[in-house]
Amino acid sequence: MGKLKGQFQALLGQTIASVARVALAQDNDTSPLMDTLLFTLTDSRNFELLVEQDTVKFEELSTTNGLFAGFELEPREKLAILPSEEIAGIPQKVASLTEIWAGKGETEFLVAVSFWNRDKQHIVSVCTEGDEAELMNLEELRQRIDDMIFSYGTLSHQLYTSAREDTRSPVTLAAS
Repeated sequence: MGKLKGQFQALLGQTIASVARVALAQDNDTSPLMDTLLFTLTDSRNFELLVEQDTVKFEELSTTNGLFAGFELEPREKLAILPSEEIAGIPQKVASLTEIWAGKGETEFLVAVSFWNRDKQHIVSVCTEGDEAELMNLEELRQRIDDMIFSYGTLSHQLYTSAREDTRSPVTLAAS
C-alpha cells in the first residue's frame, strides 16, 4: 500500500469548490453511495475518492476515466451527484494535508485524510477506516483517532505541504 501514500497531493495548491456524494438513482429513488466522494475544483477538474475493501483510491476523472470505471448499471439506473451540505466555508484553497495511516509495513492502510488552508485552519477530513468515506469535522476525527490508536496499535501522520515533495512528519503514535 505504500505506493498509495501521497495520492491526495494533487489537491495541494488547488481550490476545492465542492464535495459531493455519488448516488445511484432509479425511478424516483436516490441512494447515496457511502464509499465514494467527488471533489470538484474551481478549475472544473473532478477527483473521485473511492473506498474499497482493502484500498483507498483517489484519482482525477477525465473523458476516458469517468466515475466508477467498470461499474455496471442496471438498465433503469443512473449515477447522480448529491452536493454535500456538511462542509462549511468552501471554496477553499488546500495548502496542506495530513494522511493518517494505521498499522506497519505490509499491513499499513489509510484511515483518514485532513485538508488545511493556508491559515492552518481545517477544511474537511475524510475517514476511510471502514468501507465508507465519512466526512468529518476536526473534533469528530480527533475522537475517532483516539479510539483507533487502541484498535490498531500504531498510527502515523504524514504531512504534505507541496505537490512535489513529501514533507513526511513521521509522527507515529503507538498504544502501550
